[in-house]
Amino acid sequence: MPSLDSLSTAFSADSNAHDPLEAIYALNIGDFVAESFFSDALLERISNRVGENPNRLRQQLAELVDIYSLDKTLGVLGLTHSDDVVLYDAIATTLKDLFGADACHLFQPARKAVAGDFLSLTGTSLHLNTTQRWHIGLPVRDDDVLGASFLDQQAFVLEDVSRHGTSNGQHPQWVPLEPLGQTQTKSALIVPLVQGQHRPQSSQGVLCWEFYDAHKTVDAEWVDLAHATARVLTVSLQLQHWVNEAQTLLAKPEGDASSEAMQTLRAQLTESIADLGDAQQTFVEQLGLAVDARNHWSKGHSQRVAERARQIAEAFGLGEKTGDMIYYAGLVGHLGRLTVPPELLQKQETLSTTDWEAWNRHANAGVALLSHLHILSDAVPYITYQAERWDGSGSPNGLKGRHIPFGSRILAVADAFEALTHERPYRDKTFTPAEALAVLQQEAGTKWDAAVVEKLAELD
Repeated sequence: MPSLDSLSTAFSADSNAHDPLEAIYALNIGDFVAESFFSDALLERISNRVGENPNRLRQQLAELVDIYSLDKTLGVLGLTHSDDVVLYDAIATTLKDLFGADACHLFQPARKAVAGDFLSLTGTSLHLNTTQRWHIGLPVRDDDVLGASFLDQQAFVLEDVSRHGTSNGQHPQWVPLEPLGQTQTKSALIVPLVQGQHRPQSSQGVLCWEFYDAHKTVDAEWVDLAHATARVLTVSLQLQHWVNEAQTLLAKPEGDASSEAMQTLRAQLTESIADLGDAQQTFVEQLGLAVDARNHWSKGHSQRVAERARQIAEAFGLGEKTGDMIYYAGLVGHLGRLTVPPELLQKQETLSTTDWEAWNRHANAGVALLSHLHILSDAVPYITYQAERWDGSGSPNGLKGRHIPFGSRILAVADAFEALTHERPYRDKTFTPAEALAVLQQEAGTKWDAAVVEKLAELD
């Protein structure tokens, strides 16, 4: 790699602008370089070089537009269509399945000539024809839950919508929309589309999950997940705004767009991209917490497995991206538990053959759900083969030894260690870390990769 001195001599020093972000872009080395890497003199020279080359700015904007179009920024939700109706319906359908709801709807604000501000249905998991959907919505008012959520940027958990049949001044009213079949809705979760606490702004819409089961409860972890989901969607929409601005600017003839305008727009895009990365990570972490919350035995388990697995990955010297994927796989590796009957999760006696078959199916169900979450696509193989065993006696394919992905072997050891050292309904004894490690060492070479067990021993 060339030295800073050799880089400095490559540029002329005529500008007073000292912008580390500009230098990072100009050198085409991404945002992985610390700003302190650059001296003032070097920043001055790089800024001058870029200022004289607006074509470079146009190229950078074009690349950002190509990478971060709306269907790609929403890839965390497994969406691939760019048509608005199809895209928003896909959002609603994916979120319905993820939350185990019977229906999910997306409402966004619109201005109606007669009604004024209006929350219009823009996405739904239901199959509606085009003629129906454009007339579905309601005026924005603070005396109904959708309007109140939108105006006050507040979430509502309605455990029994019948108790919200009228507005009493303290609690807004649940207003069923007949075309959406909401008369059969028994409980609902409504969250506003806001970017986050650190970026106060007006709401961009409302997400509504509906449940037809009268006994459905929504835990706090699922409310947090709903907020995280809404933030991913909101940040993606904000990023799309800047993408659209960039497309408009790039459509102008060369020379009509100033370098200052392109630099400002690029900075807005970069900030939104960073926000999207934060939002996606929070979404994955909240997803793991929500899955674990289904029963008290597993609370915190996925987080512990994920952290333990990442420690092992780092000890092996694996790359940051691989370590992150292993961490994410640990967080959501048990997503399939959403399909396991609650009574089976809580069962304390020995599981029957039928119980074990139902339990083992949850891994495949989890992989099926994860296949719709693009951000986790690289983690899916680790989860798929986590139940394989070193001697080939595992599932789903009986892979043996090094044919099992390394990330799966790491996760398997981390998962077993955390399970042994915490209470379980089917086991009287909880092992100390030393005892759990001894069990894993005894089974190394049959169930577990001995090298992974040894690396775990070095950490404790």
